[in-house]
Amino acid sequence: MARRNWSQRRFRPAVLGPEAARRLCLIAGLLAAGAGAPAWSQSGPYATSQDVARDRAIIAAQLVQPIERCVKRRDTTHDVFRGCIDWHSSVHGVLGLVLFGDIAQDKRHDAYIEQQLDPEKLALERAMLARNPDFEMPYGRAWFLRLAFEHERRFGSQKLRAMAGDVAGSLKAFAAKRRSDLHEGSYGSVSWALINLIEYAAAVGDRDLQDFANGYARTSLLRAGPRCDYRRERAEFMSVCLHRTWLASAVLTAAEFERWNDEFLKLPGVPDAIAAPVSAHHHGLNFSRSWALAALYRKTGLPAYDRGFAAHFSAGYRNRSHWDGDYQTVAHWVAQFGMLALRLIGPNAGGGGR
Repeated sequence: MARRNWSQRRFRPAVLGPEAARRLCLIAGLLAAGAGAPAWSQSGPYATSQDVARDRAIIAAQLVQPIERCVKRRDTTHDVFRGCIDWHSSVHGVLGLVLFGDIAQDKRHDAYIEQQLDPEKLALERAMLARNPDFEMPYGRAWFLRLAFEHERRFGSQKLRAMAGDVAGSLKAFAAKRRSDLHEGSYGSVSWALINLIEYAAAVGDRDLQDFANGYARTSLLRAGPRCDYRRERAEFMSVCLHRTWLASAVLTAAEFERWNDEFLKLPGVPDAIAAPVSAHHHGLNFSRSWALAALYRKTGLPAYDRGFAAHFSAGYRNRSHWDGDYQTVAHWVAQFGMLALRLIGPNAGGGGR
């Protein structure tokens, strides 16, 4: 058999299909991310939540980079939640690591999580909250409840239960003293507190807490109605209007919510994504709106909510400097918001139950 002259052999370049090309682009973007490259992982914005879900693990591997840096810092004197500049950002920073492990099926941060959530150190944090009843009320405490049930769901451990029980009780007492119309801004958001109370109560099987939160939410929602002005959100990082509708989807009956949702879509409707944030806080609003849009799509199946989720997630994620830029303004908190958005389009995203 004659020997082939390999130097003269013609090679035909492989032609990648659209999906293979997209995945190659994603991997290249991930490898470049450490050099400060843009996070964007495809040729244009995502069109649906399913498109985002397909890339969850790779996106999560980018978002976790600023999260792991900030939670390991010592920015405050707190015993457990001491990085990420402030207590609430550190709480959702640890939550971000918990969610990353679940989304990416990656255990690299698990040892650190369990080391930080040491029972003796948690007891000191619990005592600090008891001495300071107004501290992180309600915003940061609501984040702690979400950390508690997500940690228990993932690790099967009840080590956060005692502190979470105190936190839930304090949020219940806080709400009981107020007549809310659910128009509060980000740090005072009763909607956010109630959403997390309801999901925590469902996760741990606390029927009394669930009944209180559902009843309080129903009363407040029926008082306020679905009319809402997105101009209220211009200086916010939490969505006043969409979080209120997210809460409505969780507590109203099917018939009540159908009427609420019809009116909501006719009045404020689904907002446009934010292309150019006007303040440091504004950088988180695309992601926090996307949480509610994911829940509303799951509840209704309406394409408008699905498209809204994809548009807001794309706008929040596509520019890396919006979540991994300056530490003081965005890098200590915004990526955690993106990680929660990925969690809320994943399996078992409907609540805190295991």
